[in-house]
Amino acid sequence: MYQKYKESLVKDDVLSNSEEIITGDKFGDKKLIAELTKDGSNIEDWSKMEWNYSYTSEYGTGKIHYYMNVRNGKVSYYDAKMKISAPKLIRNSITDKDGFWIVDLDDNLIPIGVRK
Repeated sequence: MYQKYKESLVKDDVLSNSEEIITGDKFGDKKLIAELTKDGSNIEDWSKMEWNYSYTSEYGTGKIHYYMNVRNGKVSYYDAKMKISAPKLIRNSITDKDGFWIVDLDDNLIPIGVRK
């Protein structure tokens, strides 16, 4: 019960302390656009959001990203993730070209795994 309580706090904290970083009219990923607009909404109503604070997990420290319909407040967890800096010692390897790893999140915006 306590873990569920902490998860709900993180989710509410993330959602109430985020800012828009990319507007929907700038999205180029056709799969993303199809997912966000499958309910009949316009892509211009959607934005990629970033949490204003850093989040530390067992994978590292990073920022949470997700998509929100800024017109109605609906949150999409499609490709919700946390982007963290890869450890400096391996940052230049082929699998970490851009120097970041992506931490996948569940529907409560809780880290569940890492992609390189």
